[in-house]
Amino acid sequence: MNFIPQTLLSKKLQKFIYISNNDFIDNRPVVIIDSASEIHIKKKDYGEVIGYICKILQESLKLSSNPEYKQFCIIVQLKHFKKCKIGLGFAIALAKILKVMFVDTMYKCYLIDPPLLFKSMFQVIKPFIDKETRPKLALIKNGENVSYNELYD
Repeated sequence: MNFIPQTLLSKKLQKFIYISNNDFIDNRPVVIIDSASEIHIKKKDYGEVIGYICKILQESLKLSSNPEYKQFCIIVQLKHFKKCKIGLGFAIALAKILKVMFVDTMYKCYLIDPPLLFKSMFQVIKPFIDKETRPKLALIKNGENVSYNELYD
């Protein structure tokens, strides 16, 4: 990867969001977001963090094993979500930017083991997620798919 983070925050971001080296889902590269990494995103850092996330997603699109698939998959490990200090404002800003920059490039997003707190936060973010994108989100609890309705109700 050509992008080399320079700040302490960027070094933490490398553990928080990264491309899985050899994993593909339906020939699409996998981007991991791991909440086990303690990270605190302050408002002044939004630009740097969003820039880093966009760079990772752009890099993942280059890794597709099939050039016809210009899409990526995202696996979000949420079990330790409380460790991450990510404000609602950041989540909304990120959703808006990704909606514009990465139109139709997310194949699937797996939200794994979210705590109860996440469901409340998701209800606030949901209006900023396109209706076409919502079916691409899959909630997985204890290794099992949870119904679409449970995620959105």
